Amino acid sequence: MEFKDSSFYFDIHNIGFELEKKKILIVDDSHEFSFLVVSLMKFHDDIEIVSETSSLKASEIVEKSAFDLFIIDYLMDELNGLELIEKIKSTSLNKDRKCILLTAKDLSDSELTKLNEFNGLYTRKPIMPNEFYKQIIDIMNNE
Repeated sequence: MEFKDSSFYFDIHNIGFELEKKKILIVDDSHEFSFLVVSLMKFHDDIEIVSETSSLKASEIVEKSAFDLFIIDYLMDELNGLELIEKIKSTSLNKDRKCILLTAKDLSDSELTKLNEFNGLYTRKPIMPNEFYKQIIDIMNNE
């Protein structure tokens, strides 16, 4: 399977994972990144993707809806990614769910400690689509 766009290209081979119905929330102010993740997962009918560009709106969504995985950009205007993860972990619906924090910047020791306290994962941008896809599937299979 191939996906092409003016800003990136990647080829994904079906690696044979089967999933129960899962729900992922992507929070990133970059429409391109959200499109990438939706494109990676779109052939999985058993995964629902919800995408939000506002971290404040996302913080409202997580109070009302349960998700299986959160993919969150670190650098956003309203709440940064760690602040949003803290909000997610404070909700009864999502406190035990995995969060992947994405950023192009190096995290400080205190930021890494905080992320570890939330049982979060850290992935550097730019991502390698095939590796990121496998990471998502591995997490979803283990939830």
